[in-house]
Amino acid sequence: DIIREPMDLGCVSRRLDAGELVTAGRFVRDVLLTFDNALRYNPEENFVWKYAAAVKSHFLHLCNASPVLASHVSAEGAGGKDAP
Repeated sequence: DIIREPMDLGCVSRRLDAGELVTAGRFVRDVLLTFDNALRYNPEENFVWKYAAAVKSHFLHLCNASPVLASHVSAEGAGGKDAP
């Protein structure tokens, strides 16, 4: 599969530092994109896929517990064919 919109946590961090992620929704979107790309690119039996699935699940749990981020998880959609 081709990743049409590359994203990684280093890029998310740089965007935060540069003030480019000015909304909670954009932050959630970029972090989920990181995990979704890893899930899409790597086969399920690969350790990268397994870690991405686990960390995405934990991130969604933290977002849902946050009054600021919870609504953005729903807006961004936590599903998709590659979601754990």
